[in-house]
Amino acid sequence: MREEGEGPILGGAVSITDRAGSISRTGLTTDQDTPLCFPDLPEGDYNISMAVPPGYNPTTTTNYPLKLLAGNRSIIDFGAQVSVRQPPPGQGNGNGARSPLLLIVGALLILGGIGLGVYFRFLRR
Repeated sequence: MREEGEGPILGGAVSITDRAGSISRTGLTTDQDTPLCFPDLPEGDYNISMAVPPGYNPTTTTNYPLKLLAGNRSIIDFGAQVSVRQPPPGQGNGNGARSPLLLIVGALLILGGIGLGVYFRFLRR
């Protein structure tokens, strides 16, 4: 169920197909409060499926069987939420960029280690 403050989701793909395979219609959801409609469908058994737009995860089932009777109107709500994906390990912020600070700190540690080695080896006799 949609919670207060949540609006419709733009770009969800919806299809409705009768079980005999003779009727098939598709449509995309909008970000308006007007529902996606498939008018003038004949009475029968249908399968309704939904695909969420990129960047979303489904929060409800994405398939629904429907027995449509003449003169009836059915409203099916599907749910989705914004996907929160973390970049894979070693990918940084997702665009391939690495932090230059880590490189500088690493170089300073290596140079410091070499400097201490030289000091103890040659200068401190």
